[in-house]
Amino acid sequence: MYDNESYDYPTQIQESITELSSSIGYNITSFAATNLRGTNLPVPDAPSAPPPSTHKTLPHALVRSASTASSAVKATATSGDDRLGKALGLYATGWEKIAAARLEQDAGIKDHFLHPWQTTLNTSIAVAMKARQAVKMSRLELDAAKQTFVS
Repeated sequence: MYDNESYDYPTQIQESITELSSSIGYNITSFAATNLRGTNLPVPDAPSAPPPSTHKTLPHALVRSASTASSAVKATATSGDDRLGKALGLYATGWEKIAAARLEQDAGIKDHFLHPWQTTLNTSIAVAMKARQAVKMSRLELDAAKQTFVS
């Protein structure tokens, strides 16, 4: 669960499609830009790399939405006293701190709990498999010994 940071993120198909399409477009254009050199076809300009993907956590989503709403409210405010825009900005700042703490918490859980636990579990399973193989070999040896005494 903590290996995937989006365990509490409300899945938005729109974001997934947008990210996928920009990634595919970047890959195709960069492929064409490098492979069409020296041909009679027009060479497209090398694209700029797609923006780094944003964190897919609920706190990060709340930061993005509050920041966008704050900017929109501040841009449309007619008076100099824009309490809602300021409040949304403070709300976004608070959630930004929570989002950073959430990433640290998840990293701590992975590093100090999940990975050691997984290592212990894998070691225990390997020991059990070796013991099972030893029992199987002993059983085969016993059966072989019985066959030699019966014959």
